[in-house]
Amino acid sequence: FHTVHFDDIKDIGLDEEVPTLIKHSPVADWEALKLWNPTYVIEAQPKLTNAKFPVLKKSVLLYEDDSRLFREWDDSLKAEYQKEVDALKLEHTKEIDVQGMGTLTVSQLDTTKIPPFKGIGDKTVGTFNITADEFFAMDVKAQWDTRLPSHFSDQVLPRNFMYVVDSENEPLESDFQENIRISKLGSTTGLHYDPSHNMFAQIHGCKRFVLIETKHWKKIKLHPFYHPSDRQSQLELFDFKSGSYRKPLPAMVIDLRPGDLLHLPPYYFHRVTAMECENATVSMSVNVFSNSKAGRLSTAVKHTDNIPAYFVHPSSVEEKKQKLLVGALGYYVRTLVHSLTNSTMKEFVLKSIIQERYLTQDQLSEALECDGFNVTLCPSLMMNSEEFIKADPSFAEQVKADAEKKVETIKQAELSPSIQELVLADTIERVVTLVVSLERSCMFLQCLGNSI
Repeated sequence: FHTVHFDDIKDIGLDEEVPTLIKHSPVADWEALKLWNPTYVIEAQPKLTNAKFPVLKKSVLLYEDDSRLFREWDDSLKAEYQKEVDALKLEHTKEIDVQGMGTLTVSQLDTTKIPPFKGIGDKTVGTFNITADEFFAMDVKAQWDTRLPSHFSDQVLPRNFMYVVDSENEPLESDFQENIRISKLGSTTGLHYDPSHNMFAQIHGCKRFVLIETKHWKKIKLHPFYHPSDRQSQLELFDFKSGSYRKPLPAMVIDLRPGDLLHLPPYYFHRVTAMECENATVSMSVNVFSNSKAGRLSTAVKHTDNIPAYFVHPSSVEEKKQKLLVGALGYYVRTLVHSLTNSTMKEFVLKSIIQERYLTQDQLSEALECDGFNVTLCPSLMMNSEEFIKADPSFAEQVKADAEKKVETIKQAELSPSIQELVLADTIERVVTLVVSLERSCMFLQCLGNSI
């Protein structure tokens, strides 16, 4: 962890792997530090759209996002994915819902009246539209965050120093996202990572950041790639004081006060809580997400344009190759794992993905049919590369070349080993799901984890 003077940033730059607390930045002179408080917000922003509050926990929010399943570049696959989701809804009593969050009225804020949220695992956040004065008056640990409204933006100037550019290419307007965040005291954003640079400025009240290095990702128990809470830890669903999931992880605690500025590198795990200080009843912050080299790579390698066509559109492949696709899948994934990690398939796929992501919650593993796995039922073509190569040498050469191209793309980005592994884990889940469907992904991942 670094603490630096703002004037020194130009000389030493920002560390892309270590958080930096920046002192004496222009944030301390923002007009917002004098103006922003609940009374001012009520006058300036009388209506709050999509305020959020936790459902399962008393104070922890795990934001839900279905963009993993329905990416804008996957429009051609959306109907196909929806069929898989609909099939899951029919076949399981615990409904699989990837359509996003429900909307609650103010009268439903009494937690005893909230209808159950069903999902892969359980939904942990509700959204509601409310007036600002009701929001501040409620005895509910809630948060409101949105893109920075224009009528607030003039009070947080200058802020161009919060934009982080780590590419030689000219940045686009879409590379940056400015947000305002207002949180009731005690409200917590659960442990998660962001693929972007995060410049976080504290304006009113205080925020406590619990920070965990990216290298501990295998112990964080992230949700599966296609889960609506995908970048967030399942540890938040368990009691902090008990349970086998509550094993200690090395962490740092940083408290931000008004005028403080924190830079969080991409993929750095953090848990954020609105803390009481200086008689403030809420926390108010502004942050800027800047697209990162790691984030751009992650998006690119998982884009359907950059995944072999025989995996993205299996039905379009000639019949002979369709019968060999599970063999191609096994060969492709093994090449990635052996080239990009120092782990065996069992260590990386079975332990780091299946055990840590899919088998943490009973409801999740049941819904995705992880239980009752029998390795003898795994396709032999998937389990042994030699058998696949022998079945179709030319197809095997194509698969090998495609895998090596992916490996080279990832290596050229020169990411830290931990971020590289995280990107690889997500890529494996994505490709497997494209080939065998969401419903059967857990079973086939277990087969891969047991393969040679």
